[in-house]
Amino acid sequence: MDDLAATFTDAGMHQVTTFLASGNVIFQTNDCSEAELITRLEAAFHKRFEFSTNVLVRTLPDLETISAWMPFTVEERAGAQTDSIGFAGSRMPPDVLRILVQLGDESDRFAATETEIHWLSLNRQSEASFTVKQLERALGLPISFRNRTTVQRITAKCKQDS
Repeated sequence: MDDLAATFTDAGMHQVTTFLASGNVIFQTNDCSEAELITRLEAAFHKRFEFSTNVLVRTLPDLETISAWMPFTVEERAGAQTDSIGFAGSRMPPDVLRILVQLGDESDRFAATETEIHWLSLNRQSEASFTVKQLERALGLPISFRNRTTVQRITAKCKQDS
């Protein structure tokens, strides 16, 4: 994770820290638009690691909103094995819920905003009826899932560091 943090520092980010070992990077910057930031970080990542990846960026206010929204009832959450949030690389198509329902099965519940998918399942994520790659192909954009607890922990860490 030190190489990942160094990549962000070399790209001009400040107060860079990684969180867990899954590519979460917390940093500060004010000097460019989100599109410019993503382009800069993707180029820096490719230069250092010699392969491409999609960089997904959320601000602290975004994370606070995402963490606070609970679209599922207490009863629905009671037996869930998966409670995850999928972060999309851009706005999702208007028929995202139809696509999700087609990919999922009776054990899955979905809710969506323009850029996030909230997924609750009676099955573990590893036992899902679909893969993230299938979902990305169906939506035509990159998605990265994190456990709801992880998103809440990242949000708390961002607040602490700001």
